Amino acid sequence: MPPGDIAIQQVEGGWTLWFIGDDGSIEGYDEPYPSQKEAMWSAKAAAEYAGSDQS
Repeated sequence: MPPGDIAIQQVEGGWTLWFIGDDGSIEGYDEPYPSQKEAMWSAKAAAEYAGSDQS
């Protein structure tokens, strides 16, 4: 996956998000979301935040 991508994975207990860093590192949240829909909305919000001008 290219840097900046967000992956959603079904895990035991729900759905988790993984963020791909510029250096290829992978980070995620500690607790999974209970539903795929909640994970999708969180990924959408994270993508919009990352794409907004923070200056």
